[in-house]
Amino acid sequence: MNTDNKYKVSKKQWNEWSPLCKHVFNEIYAVMEDQDMFINPETTPMMNKDWLTIRWNVAQTIAKIITESNSSLISWITSEEYETD
Repeated sequence: MNTDNKYKVSKKQWNEWSPLCKHVFNEIYAVMEDQDMFINPETTPMMNKDWLTIRWNVAQTIAKIITESNSSLISWITSEEYETD
């Protein structure tokens, strides 16, 4: 699990998150790098600074949802049955 704060989330926020939330933030932020995967191909691409804001907000929102979710969801996600490698 990648729990390094490589995207420079504030220390206060980073320290409040579980290792799972940190990993999810990193993965979502990295996956969303190419906006062409997420926008309509007929749309003009966004300015990079705008896309960075959207990536950040999506990754942070998902980490927050995991933080606020019940423990059964987190148990399921981290179980051996949910191996992605």
